[in-house]
Amino acid sequence: MKKVAEIYLPIVFLYMMSAFFLLNTEGFTPDSLLYPKMLSYALILLNTLLLICTITKRMALPKEDINRSSKKFFIVLGTSVTYILCIRYLGFVISSLIYCPLTAISLGYKKKAMAIAVSTVVIGMIYIGFRMILKVPIPTLDIFGIRI
Repeated sequence: MKKVAEIYLPIVFLYMMSAFFLLNTEGFTPDSLLYPKMLSYALILLNTLLLICTITKRMALPKEDINRSSKKFFIVLGTSVTYILCIRYLGFVISSLIYCPLTAISLGYKKKAMAIAVSTVVIGMIYIGFRMILKVPIPTLDIFGIRI
């Protein structure tokens, strides 16, 4: 029974997350509703494919990987929840610069400098793309009058 819960728990979690995203798009304008709905439906479709493959045993995990897999799931879940809570207080940039490399290293990525470098570049691209090009406000942190 434990094996079944470990395999299907992430799938159930992804379905719940998709439903949450779909239900929270009610207040959006029709123009801004397109992307979140497409993303939610894509997540539901991919999760359904994962469920079908898991049921038909095409994506069955080897026995020695099941414990590691559930451990990794809870690492990502824990760091993601902490990240979401920290964005309000630390802003997007600082929270992301902590979250991305920390998660990669916690999952077993050996090259710490590379994880930090890739995270910094990607977060910089996201910041430039959303904040400067698209003019979309992102959560910021004010330190002595300087917004980060």
